[in-house]
Amino acid sequence: MFARLKGFVPLLVLLVGWLLSSVLDPLTPAIPYIITAMLFMTFLKVRPQDLRLHSSHWVLLALQIALAALVYLCAVWWRHDVAVAMLLCFLTPSATAGPSIVQILGGNTAYTTTYVLLSHLMFVLLVPFVFPYVSGIALEVSIWEQMWHIFYEVARLILPAIALAWLLVWWCPRWVAHTNPYNAGISYALWLLSLLLLIAHTTVYLQQSQAFVWTDLALVSGLGLLTCGMQYWLGHCLAPYVGSEQHATRHSIGQKNTSLAIWMAAIFLPPLAGIGITSYIIWQNIIISSVMAYYKDRPVQESATRS
Repeated sequence: MFARLKGFVPLLVLLVGWLLSSVLDPLTPAIPYIITAMLFMTFLKVRPQDLRLHSSHWVLLALQIALAALVYLCAVWWRHDVAVAMLLCFLTPSATAGPSIVQILGGNTAYTTTYVLLSHLMFVLLVPFVFPYVSGIALEVSIWEQMWHIFYEVARLILPAIALAWLLVWWCPRWVAHTNPYNAGISYALWLLSLLLLIAHTTVYLQQSQAFVWTDLALVSGLGLLTCGMQYWLGHCLAPYVGSEQHATRHSIGQKNTSLAIWMAAIFLPPLAGIGITSYIIWQNIIISSVMAYYKDRPVQESATRS
């Protein structure tokens, strides 16, 4: 019962963030620190030697990058801002809350955690080259300065959290073991807090902006649904063929670190890109809620990659 209800909590948080947007928006500067804390809690749960790369991880990563490039190249001839929005929906790394959701579903948490790390490293290395070329935002600095700025903004959120977490795992294993029972709850609470503040900030931004019409919002929201559903469906269908467990594969590729993506979009990308990934939050949480309800009493399919 708790697992089923837990899936609907993010939808309530979205509603509260929208209703209290003017009150919560001044807290927006806290978002980067919350993202870092989420990553820290995620990588406290696993030792580096426990992370095992499987061929299916590379398949998922290649698919994620290929789909991002394909949709951008196909859509950029139609509308540049829409193309960037779709690219971001595919390129965004796996959610730090993903292992917690997979754990609730009884799936392969270690597999998902490995992909969280792999996809975030991909994001750190790839977006400094991608964002300056697709942003369409004229900056009075060279392309190399833009790349360094983007790399710095992404890396400062991700790399210190991972390094500090693993340093504590190595130096203070007893303290880490003592905190493990509370880890999933803290990670989930941090994610909900970031979701609350991001929705509030996006709501205020939309209210103050004259740049959008309702047709644009409906368009990118619909494309957010399409990209979200496609990735969950691909993860579900590919699992038996690549030898991975379905819950882990589905949430590795479908559940996104939308907090990080929205923050990066606000800094470096056209405004509509942030709306696309914001809509992704709603769709992915509807899917998560439905998956939790559907698989509540069903057995988990074991995988060869669980070992």
